[in-house]
Amino acid sequence: MRNSFLVVFILAIVCAPIGAKAQSSKDIVGSWGFLLNETTKADGTRVDTYGANPQGIIMFDAGSHFALFIANPERPKFVSGSRLQGTAEEYKAAVQGSISYFGKYSIDETAKAIKFQIEASSFPNWDGVTQTRPFSISGDELRFTNSSGSSGGSVLVVMKRLK
Repeated sequence: MRNSFLVVFILAIVCAPIGAKAQSSKDIVGSWGFLLNETTKADGTRVDTYGANPQGIIMFDAGSHFALFIANPERPKFVSGSRLQGTAEEYKAAVQGSISYFGKYSIDETAKAIKFQIEASSFPNWDGVTQTRPFSISGDELRFTNSSGSSGGSVLVVMKRLK
């Protein structure tokens, strides 16, 4: 009996993927910059939600708080120089070209998912909403998907750890 347990234990270690690492809340703590934010619409078309080179950051702290901001760097500037005196077109481009939200997060290590408890967002429909998003970390790359993106459709997010 003892020998069979030892054989199973050794096989489990030998057959485990080399370099595999359990994803935990500790792995996600830090700051991440956006590489891709791609929406797949219902008809299957894919759109770079915030342009080809989105600018943004998401920060996860050890106390389970997070904050996110992402923007299309090609949003037009307001001609008036005041965010309170934009034109309808400028306001539309500003809202469609960026999003921010913050709140608390937790990691479901079994499901490999992040649970975002959004306290407030620049998209008011997300205020007070909780979303669960599958994620993976490989080296300095974080990926997650959001099946209920703010612009409709499913969103793939790819980020790189900032150092």
